[in-house]
Amino acid sequence: MKKKIVALGMTSTLLIGFCPLPIYATDIDTTTSKVLYDSEIDVENIGSGDTSSELSTTESSEFVEDSIENIESSTFEETTQEEYVGNQEQASDSSDSNEMIQEIEIPDFDEEQTYPSRRSDLTTSPTTFSTFSSLPAISATDINLPDKNFIDVASWNGEISVEEYKIIKSYGVTGVVVKLTEATSYQNPCAEKQVANALAAGLKVSVYHYSWFTDKNSAREEADYFAKMAIRLNLPKDTVMVNDIEESQIANNNNHTDNSKEFEKRLGELGFTNVNHYVGLNWINVGLIDPVSLGNTKMWVAAYPYTLNTTNRYTEYGAWQWSSRLSFPGVAGEFDISADYAQNYSKNDSENKIDLKKYDKFVTITHRNYPILKSVDGDKKDNSDNHYGKVYEAKQYADYNGIRYISLYNNKGLLVGYINEGATQIANGQNGVYQTYNQYVTIKSK
Repeated sequence: MKKKIVALGMTSTLLIGFCPLPIYATDIDTTTSKVLYDSEIDVENIGSGDTSSELSTTESSEFVEDSIENIESSTFEETTQEEYVGNQEQASDSSDSNEMIQEIEIPDFDEEQTYPSRRSDLTTSPTTFSTFSSLPAISATDINLPDKNFIDVASWNGEISVEEYKIIKSYGVTGVVVKLTEATSYQNPCAEKQVANALAAGLKVSVYHYSWFTDKNSAREEADYFAKMAIRLNLPKDTVMVNDIEESQIANNNNHTDNSKEFEKRLGELGFTNVNHYVGLNWINVGLIDPVSLGNTKMWVAAYPYTLNTTNRYTEYGAWQWSSRLSFPGVAGEFDISADYAQNYSKNDSENKIDLKKYDKFVTITHRNYPILKSVDGDKKDNSDNHYGKVYEAKQYADYNGIRYISLYNNKGLLVGYINEGATQIANGQNGVYQTYNQYVTIKSK
């Protein structure tokens, strides 16, 4: 059985110093990984001023500045995940609302698709994505898929180099959403490099927080914690900040819609006004969260069909995460991939949009001095002189600035680059094309 292992949160407070290697979806049953933490954070007294009443423009500005100053200068208490969740349950029990909450069964999968589950970095025992074993492993080279606009990454994806991001970008991906924090006791140790390298590769960067809040107070605390790390990474205030509300252990505890609004409100008070919400479609289907109240175009929904084609589903929402098992040739591991309908997470390159279409032919490089590009609109990576006479599989083509470019793949299925179709000739399968040699030769061996 294919199992994907989540990094473990075995101790308390933050993980900052250690970034693991990317994890592959291979036959892994156990892990000895242990999270090491080296910083302390305390959100108890952050932004404790009364914000329930309307503030004047001056007062509001001063409040934001004071709140940010408090966040930047704060230190955080150690809190284990068990203590944190326990505290939230107590707070929920003693809240003003004594309304009975009916427990709702949330399916992890159905006949058509699976949904995100058990993806916390703060589990106390090895956790696997058991439902993901039924999902097809897919490659970015497959064009019979929904839109591939942006990926999202967490610690198990590793640092991801600039060159790897550029490979990912060459397949039409123009954005990445990076996990920063979880609850008030975890920070992604790879986030700083993941963000910096994505920006260097020319991708749009958004960030997300894995939420555990069960009432408005804890929602504000987690928003403070999220904002603190965003500030530390010098992210601009118009960065898309995502509330990832999917944890099954809190599903039946509270009013997720109102608490998510409070999370969004608190981030707005701290100057981060571009807040969206991520949720499994199963939560919407059973009524745990109200997408209309939060804003459909601000909703990023997740549902992973067993069978994929080019159909973009759930277009009434802002984005759709349609698989967690997309791989890119030459890049380690597998990625979550999404279609971006509202252009919240990806760059809008509509004027120069490159539409890759099916080509599926073998070609021989028959002309010298043609550049081989990293992407159709990208930088030069090689010259056809170094590939003259070689046979490659051309899987896709795109017409760009009046030139037809084709993708070249070697016999290992790895992308070599993109070249002007005029530098090639259609081959007779993998045998290639006979070419003129016009030289005398001496046979030296029997």
